[in-house]
Amino acid sequence: MNNCRYPFSDNQDVACPDWQMYLQETAKGLVAQQSQEKLAEVRGRLYELLTHGIPADIIFKVSTYRSK
Repeated sequence: MNNCRYPFSDNQDVACPDWQMYLQETAKGLVAQQSQEKLAEVRGRLYELLTHGIPADIIFKVSTYRSK
């Protein structure tokens, strides 16, 4: 089923951006295992987002949202 149609419908799903899913996976991993190794991995993943042009304030705002 193609969800990319225009004009948009009221019940059309909006795809989550890849960087946002990457950030959600990062947060879940940090909560699941709290260790120095995981912290180093998370730091690297955050730098990865920054180098791809995602602003730091957006990263922290989105990372504080709780997904359902």
